Amino acid sequence: MDIYNKNLDALSKVDSKLASILRLTTTNEIFEVYLPENENPDEANIVDMRDSTFIYEKSSSLEIKTKLKEFEQYDSYPILYFFGFGNGSFFQKLLENDKHQQLIIIEPEIELIYIVLNLIDFSKDILLKRMVIKLSVLIDKAYFINELSATKKFFVKGYNLHIYSNFYDKYMLEIERVNKTIVEAFKFSMYIIGNSAKDALIGLEYSLKNIPQMITTPQLRGYLSKKAKNTKIAVIVSTGPSLSKQLKLLKKMQQYISILCIDASFPILAKAGIKPDIVFSIERVSLTSKFYKETEKSFHKDVIFSLATVCHDETISNIHGKKCFFMRADSYNVFFGLDDWGYMGGGQSAANFAYDFAVKAEFETIVFIGQDLAYAKDGRSHSKNHVFGEDEITSTKIVGRVEAYGGDGEVNTTEIWKAFSNAFSVQIANSKILTINATEGGARIHGTIELNFEDVIEKYTNRSIRKESIHLENPSQELISLNLKQFKDKVNIAISIGENMRENSEKLYIKIDKLLKDIDDDLYLQGNIVEKVNSLMDDIKDIKIEYNDKNFADFYGSLLLGYIANHEYEIANVYMMREHNNKAKNLKKVEWLKVHHEWLYRLCINLDEIIKLLKKSSQ
Repeated sequence: MDIYNKNLDALSKVDSKLASILRLTTTNEIFEVYLPENENPDEANIVDMRDSTFIYEKSSSLEIKTKLKEFEQYDSYPILYFFGFGNGSFFQKLLENDKHQQLIIIEPEIELIYIVLNLIDFSKDILLKRMVIKLSVLIDKAYFINELSATKKFFVKGYNLHIYSNFYDKYMLEIERVNKTIVEAFKFSMYIIGNSAKDALIGLEYSLKNIPQMITTPQLRGYLSKKAKNTKIAVIVSTGPSLSKQLKLLKKMQQYISILCIDASFPILAKAGIKPDIVFSIERVSLTSKFYKETEKSFHKDVIFSLATVCHDETISNIHGKKCFFMRADSYNVFFGLDDWGYMGGGQSAANFAYDFAVKAEFETIVFIGQDLAYAKDGRSHSKNHVFGEDEITSTKIVGRVEAYGGDGEVNTTEIWKAFSNAFSVQIANSKILTINATEGGARIHGTIELNFEDVIEKYTNRSIRKESIHLENPSQELISLNLKQFKDKVNIAISIGENMRENSEKLYIKIDKLLKDIDDDLYLQGNIVEKVNSLMDDIKDIKIEYNDKNFADFYGSLLLGYIANHEYEIANVYMMREHNNKAKNLKKVEWLKVHHEWLYRLCINLDEIIKLLKKSSQ
């Protein structure tokens, strides 16, 4: 198999879309390759025949050597981002450094990708995802949010979109777009971590309290399969300023479509005489209960209330319809193994969870209304008849402007609305289900088709058949008892795993603490101190293996992330420090001890809190 087909075969396994585009690509249409007789890729130069510009202005091999020298400062960076592929040789040489775990190369010209993959065999690194090649027009925020794994997001301070050569300056507008996209993806990932830190323990506490009640209610798996029969369309109702203009048509069509609404929309729909099929609540705060207090008890009848196990007691007690629970897709919930009641997620809003439900229920079409995610022109943040008022989110929360619905200029938004929108974009990209934004106002949600609500109803509803009610059954007493025992057994296992990690972490913390008190900037380079530092480095490696092991991470991973995230950023910064001489190597080792000294301290404190909650629930 020749070089190109080896590369293409590897690429088809990790990025079938790009591989498909390459199969339709021909060369020598825009670019011409100059390759010497020895066919050394280092010396290959490429000219853009549209404007007669070369990728390398002088000798390609000399320019590559110069660039490699410039990049010595990034020797310890695990991830590097580039705009432009050049002739590929520079990246082949970078990959010789094992510390570079991934090179992300964004190229605006498909023909240049084609050329490089004919010159150099990257198949092994493509398969291992050490080399990630992306066509720039395919880059969007959803892709990069998905790409920012738990490890990558912590290297945000080392992020820089390196422009490969002066040749790529003519793509500056595209460079700016791609860079902005990546930066926003980093911001979203950091925002999600920051938000989870303050309520992770509350979520665990409420879940531990509510799961015994959850297993007595109909299973999520059951009512996913019994979605409102005879309807292929789900309308997700949110509380944006534009909602009121859609209510008349929604009421007229309520017997022919499945209506999924967030808790804040429930009293608004009740006042309009619209009964939703399912209402979603995910909040830990007692204020959410007001949405149910403000709605006549009689209107709760025949409505299914789908509640996250993290919901507040007061919210649960003020619901008078059919209650069903679901677990969020947090690692600790998955750990309990009660899969029939899980798992839903996708974002931070109830509408994100409603969307996840609609996807899992396999509706053919999902429609948003009232999903403004922006202030109205008159400054309102919410719909008429919203329980907390049309100005619940004041204008002081405005963080910037985003593209408006229909591409009609820009609108004011908040940080949390941006997070909701980003989450929708990821969900939509991953679902592949036809998703229509019929809000007719607010912010544009990328990935949706924008249509007015009347057109949606005309095109996607079947008015010859009325929907049927959803009838759900509770589990048998035998099944309830079995699941309760399983839950309690898992809680005890989690306690044991956590106590073991806490004990090992405390011992290592004490050892590092003692050594750090014994050394200073000069002393640690002398005598047996270096040996002690090396020994503790090995101990840190062992504790990190234990921390990342499935046995521990399955329960504690998502609970701890928000509390130690800031220290993970610092650890990532130390990881990227250069080791170009012995002094630099030793300095890096001591800095490694210092950041893990703090990391272990935070780990122990938060393990204590989690274990206390677990023991309380097991009593």
